[in-house]
Amino acid sequence: EMCIRDRSDLDELKGKVVSICKELVSKGVDSKKLYASIADMSGHQNPTKITDIETLKIVLERLEQWEV
Repeated sequence: EMCIRDRSDLDELKGKVVSICKELVSKGVDSKKLYASIADMSGHQNPTKITDIETLKIVLERLEQWEV
């Protein structure tokens, strides 16, 4: 059973991933390419479907290094 703290960490990370995605797309990154990359890393095109904190951290790290 996931403890409450984990769930809030998860939601916080998801929020960060989603906002970075929006930022990248607004800078001209192809959203299809972006979400395909997230799917490669996590098995989910939609980052809000990721339920594993470690996976989210990896996705976040990669997105932060994305070359625009």
